[in-house]
Amino acid sequence: MTDWQEGLVPSDLSVVADIAEKIKSHLGRSIEHAYLAGVELQRSRVVLKEEHRWVAWIENEFKPGWRVTAWRLMTMAEKLEKPYRKGTLFQFATSAAYELTRPSAPEEALNRAIDEAEAGKPITHSRAKELVHQQREEDKAAAAAALGGLPPEQQESIKRGAREKAERDVRRKNVESGLAILQQARDIFDAMEGKRARTVIRHIDAALGLAKKMGK
Repeated sequence: MTDWQEGLVPSDLSVVADIAEKIKSHLGRSIEHAYLAGVELQRSRVVLKEEHRWVAWIENEFKPGWRVTAWRLMTMAEKLEKPYRKGTLFQFATSAAYELTRPSAPEEALNRAIDEAEAGKPITHSRAKELVHQQREEDKAAAAAALGGLPPEQQESIKRGAREKAERDVRRKNVESGLAILQQARDIFDAMEGKRARTVIRHIDAALGLAKKMGK
């Protein structure tokens, strides 16, 4: 019995086994299948409850680091429930769905895409990026207009806060890029055998842990 299975009753083990098979059957297929994989992943979190157990299950059933993809699928399923219920999800390219449901993507850009999908317009990846960019520009213009009516000292305080946030965002993106590279290296060595490979994996895991702390 693996660590994530300890304490689970047989009925729960049966449920998560069924969930794992359903998720695997959905991967690499249509946008609807990606959505349904996200729904099944949400179910798995309800059954497994504890975060550490869920992460261990993900890495046991799929592969190390796949939990990032799992989170993306769950987020997409949560945010695209309306198009799925209305039967317009097929209008979204899978890459467009990922683009519009990123944590950094403006919510209004997704709402506009949903409206366009309901009007029968296909939402391609390029259209998704265009909607995100357009919304960000509109948000910046609205913020600038609001800023112009404030006292100079308050304007400077807000600008300073925006600069600091932008710097944090850059650092976070750099950390995310570093994590992706480390994870790729780990996957390569994980497929190898021998003491040297295991040693490298331990070092990579240590670097991954440090990078994640830096990114918080």
